[in-house]
Amino acid sequence: MTSREKYEEWLRQRELDDTLRKELLAVADDEDAIEDLFYKDLSFGTSGIRGKMGPGTTGMNVHVVARATQGVADYLNSLPAGEDGPSCAIAYDSRINSKKFAEVTARVLCANGIRVYMYREISPVASLSFAIRKLGLSLGIMITASHNPKEYNGYKVYDETGCQIVGDVPTKIMERIEQLGYFDGIKGLAFGLESSPLFRYIDDSVLDEYMEAALTYSLPAGGMELLTVVYSPLHGTGNRFVTHALLKAGVGHLYKVKKQESPDGTFPGCPIPNPERIDVFAEGTRICDKVKGDIVLATDPDCDRVGVAVRVADGRYWYPTGNQIGILLCQYLCANRDLPEDPVMVRSIVSSPLIDKICEKYGVRVETTLTGFKYIGKKMDDLGERFLLGFEEGNGYLAAPHVRDKDGVSAAVLIAQMAGFYKSRGLDLSDALFDIYEEYGYMREETRGFTFEGAKGAATMQAIMKKLREERDGYYPAEEFNVTDYRDGIADLPKSDVLEFAKSDCEKTIIRPSGTEPKIKAYVFARGETKDDVRKLLDEQETIVDRLIRESTPEEA
Repeated sequence: MTSREKYEEWLRQRELDDTLRKELLAVADDEDAIEDLFYKDLSFGTSGIRGKMGPGTTGMNVHVVARATQGVADYLNSLPAGEDGPSCAIAYDSRINSKKFAEVTARVLCANGIRVYMYREISPVASLSFAIRKLGLSLGIMITASHNPKEYNGYKVYDETGCQIVGDVPTKIMERIEQLGYFDGIKGLAFGLESSPLFRYIDDSVLDEYMEAALTYSLPAGGMELLTVVYSPLHGTGNRFVTHALLKAGVGHLYKVKKQESPDGTFPGCPIPNPERIDVFAEGTRICDKVKGDIVLATDPDCDRVGVAVRVADGRYWYPTGNQIGILLCQYLCANRDLPEDPVMVRSIVSSPLIDKICEKYGVRVETTLTGFKYIGKKMDDLGERFLLGFEEGNGYLAAPHVRDKDGVSAAVLIAQMAGFYKSRGLDLSDALFDIYEEYGYMREETRGFTFEGAKGAATMQAIMKKLREERDGYYPAEEFNVTDYRDGIADLPKSDVLEFAKSDCEKTIIRPSGTEPKIKAYVFARGETKDDVRKLLDEQETIVDRLIRESTPEEA
């Protein structure tokens, strides 16, 4: 079917949501808009689907969610049934339509004979992982688009271990989804959820246990009582949980960013609620100045990522990158925790290799995974008590075994404890990082994202990766760069559309299409004796990336 034919088919459906119908009618004469709305189906990129909310097969809407859920239900019902039959936990964040999508998901699952356990209120993604493990459920679904702008929403699927689905499971689910239409073959409840014998709300005691578990692997290193923290949930799910955890851990003084405190999917106090961005800290640093605080912490809407702004001695602010926070946490844990026998730290391939040098000193082994915390979560089951820290450059951290996904609650506590530890020794976190650089060499990592929206954008991203493979010597000459193509399968890593061009372990560029956003991402690494040396090396690599994107992008893209 052409995009226009799909468009007409949707408009013929009686069941079409009234709001979506109006949005479709508004673009009746715009062929480019219709193409963007129907040129593909949303597919499982990072263990689920994610996209801008709106009509059509490319948008996040109730019909796309119901179809995906029917596919999940068909997959679950194809598995050997346990004594109580298949079951699923559902959680959702503060985004527009998140609760609505969660309820649609619950209805379809119940209509397919699947027991459903859903949180009554918004809750962090890690609390879903915890509930799956605690209640012994078959699967979990989180409605969230993490740190994306307000226009986005998403649907992430978790397996029985509490980890995002990996391996052949996404493919098996996708195969079942692809057999379905958007309006035919979708089962749904014609009555309220609470009247279904298969539906129940998750007891609040599970959330209480999750919050207690989030404190399990924090360190009694001292200094928390000296610390003044300002915290922002960025209008998301973290408020209750991070606040409770910080106070329970013993933080001296805690202030919240009132303008970003209330759950609100329009994110009025931070248009892009991403704690990797410096601009989300503007209001928090204003408060921190007023109370003469030490750090500002921020978690994204589903509270799996955490960022920090550090108030340094002269009153200015330092904003460590996700890599720099990971480096600090690695050093802090290695130096202060009683390490298990044969400890292992797990990082993604696009995270700082400086971690490896720190771990070598302390006898900690490092394992690497593809991008996506789901791969780190899977490693945890194999490692057991040997697991020390999971870390990826996008501000995702986990040092406790209670869940199988990055957790902003436990990470926020650990960062605060680390800041208190160094404050008790007359240092701030920037001082601590400088000491690490002094010992191991100065290193810097930067991430660049290039956005390509819609059907033309998707084609452009494919063309960029194709050009890079076919003409790589024009950008990364073989005599200077060792080339690794992860699409060929590297060691025990799954095949992936990722290219790495390395002069050394600490001087390289990694390029890949994002699995969750319409972007090409470039990760640039450099190491040198001074900041100026590293800046020069970074600029050289970024110039190559810019030329690649410019020469590979059609003028109309």
